[in-house]
Amino acid sequence: MIALLATVYKVNDKSAPSTDDGLCNITQRACQFRLHNGVGTLEFLNRPVTEEELTLALKLPDDAAFESGWIEGVNMYMGRTPLLFENKAQGADSIHLVTFLGSCNLDVMEWQLTLQIAEDNRVELRQFTFSTSE
Repeated sequence: MIALLATVYKVNDKSAPSTDDGLCNITQRACQFRLHNGVGTLEFLNRPVTEEELTLALKLPDDAAFESGWIEGVNMYMGRTPLLFENKAQGADSIHLVTFLGSCNLDVMEWQLTLQIAEDNRVELRQFTFSTSE
């Protein structure tokens, strides 16, 4: 079972993410979040599984830029795993971020994903949680 929680936004519809308050479910594969000048979207391109590469697509308004990001274990701290930036493909409307989730001895692992996004000469944090189970 896998779930993705955004700080305050929710996906209700399989066709497109929404910005309603509440849960952002990974089964919908994407989650929208508000920024100062618009809305961003974070999407898992493959199902989060421990000990396998995880790829995410990040779409941001034109005036916003990805600065950095990382994932940390919530119910078992395993350090910070960075989100690595892959070059944006020409003509693509999103950037790809890759990371690797470590494994642990828990049946359900809870994770927190943090994005640092630069917008209007300031850096904003957006945090999401999700879980993996084997």
